[in-house]
Amino acid sequence: MHMEDTHLVMVIRIMKTGSTVLATLLSELSSRNRYVLDLRRMKTDRESADLVANEFVQYFDSFRKRTVHAAHGLYIDFEHRGKPRPVYLTMMRNPVRRAISQYNYVHFGDRGKWIDLTRGTNQLTSKSFDGCIRSTSNACLKFMNLQLRMICGTSSECFEEPPSRRTLETAKRNIEKDFL
Repeated sequence: MHMEDTHLVMVIRIMKTGSTVLATLLSELSSRNRYVLDLRRMKTDRESADLVANEFVQYFDSFRKRTVHAAHGLYIDFEHRGKPRPVYLTMMRNPVRRAISQYNYVHFGDRGKWIDLTRGTNQLTSKSFDGCIRSTSNACLKFMNLQLRMICGTSSECFEEPPSRRTLETAKRNIEKDFL
């Protein structure tokens, strides 16, 4: 497949995998390579996943120029919704290191400071990731399996808690089918 023939490239930006650097690079290359860069973020949950996915498919179907969409969001099966398949790509990282990095970013980085100012002191801010894992709280586990869930997409099994074998198999099928 030649990228020049591709109308839509979907870049799933997984947090703490270098996705900000990738988005910056895509922005700098857009004019030279004649594509529109779209950064619209998809935020969804189990209840709204199908509706949000349908809205995004319609949104991208309206584009008349070659487009690269690069944002935090879930995989969407365009073909299942009767539209041409885009090319997908993403960057992944060792899942444990990625989870630790996101935990530290949220609790000790700039975002953690913002959360403390707007919502009061976060009770986990004094705990390292290791301390959080050792505690009885499951709060740090929300940072795990993010890559798997994002690549799995918007199907019901992608929201299973904890992620199941079906979650993994769906993510693997999505990679084989649509990822460059």
